[in-house]
Formats: sequence, C-alpha cells, structure tokens
Amino acid sequence: MGEFISLTEARARGLPRYFTGKPCKHGHISERFVGDTHCVTCKLARNKKFYENNREQQQASQRDYNRRNSEKRAIASVKYRKAHPEVSAAASRRYRAKNPHFAKYTRDLSRARGLGCIPKWFGELDELAFTEAIDLFKRRTKMTGIAWEIDHIVPMKSKWVCGFHTWFNIRVIPQKINRSKHNRPELLGPLDWIPLI
Repeated sequence: MGEFISLTEARARGLPRYFTGKPCKHGHISERFVGDTHCVTCKLARNKKFYENNREQQQASQRDYNRRNSEKRAIASVKYRKAHPEVSAAASRRYRAKNPHFAKYTRDLSRARGLGCIPKWFGELDELAFTEAIDLFKRRTKMTGIAWEIDHIVPMKSKWVCGFHTWFNIRVIPQKINRSKHNRPELLGPLDWIPLI
C-alpha cells in the first residue's frame, strides 16, 4: 500500500486520499477518500455494480457527454498524447492490433481529411454507414472465405474525378476487385462482382 498518512495530514496537504493501514468494515486494507472517508476498494466495487446494473443507461449517458464535449475532449486528448508519447503510442498499437478494421477506418478518415474529401455536412449518418460497412465486410469475409473491403465508388483521388468520403459513395466488394481497380471510377452494379470472384 501507500505511505501511512492520517486524515488530518492529508487534508492539510490537499491530498484526495489517506491511508491508515486499518481495515474498513468489509475488511479491505485500502486507501480512503478524504472527502467522505469511504474505502476506495468498497467505492470502486459499488460503482462497478451500479454500472453493470445500469449498463445501457450509463453508456447512453457517456455517449451524450462525449457529443456535448467533443471539442474539449479532443483538446485534452492532444495534450495527453504530447505529454505521454510512449504510453499513447503503445495504446495505439494495442488498439490497432485488436481492431484492425476500425484502425483502417481511422486511417482512411485521416487520409480523406488530408485530401479534402470530407464535406462540412459529414456527420452521424456517415459514421453509422461506415460502421455498418465494416461489420458487413467482416461478415462477408467470414461467410465466403474471401477478403472483402470498403470501396469508394468514386475514388477520393483520381485523374478524372474525386469523390467524397460519405455514406452514399461507399460499397462493400471483394478485396481483389477493389485492389485491381485502383483509383479508377469503375461503376459496378450491385451484383456485377459475383462472376469476378
């Protein structure tokens, strides 16, 4: 545990917790909060139980908070990454390894921003469409045994035309077809890919 420190001393030093080494009524030898003197372990267990019993409500509340504070959270995230580059890089590597499809979506989104292919009205519908497309190509890959990818119908970068990174400009097609067309705007019909597999 941490260093032994009384409640009085912790308050004097402006600390959020103190530690006496004595067990709480549930037997935890843990730090206690200065504000209410409650055991940290007990409080974490209560919070976890409350979250598990109210998971959907808590997740909805978190999503709502994230939407309302997106700019504030983005600024805080940038500051944290600058202050902790190694920790951030390690977390990013773990996430990419665990979620390769969403990692690719993030890279595509970043590339689209760089190319100026994201319109001002890009929003929740577009994000939902890309999430659904990711789920679709994962399921098709599993069902058919061949790799599938999200394709921009009108390429984001091409000699002839540049398309938007939006819901109405994407489709899920076999990977080898997507890779073979490169940046050419080949407008296949909904089922035209079947004989090409």
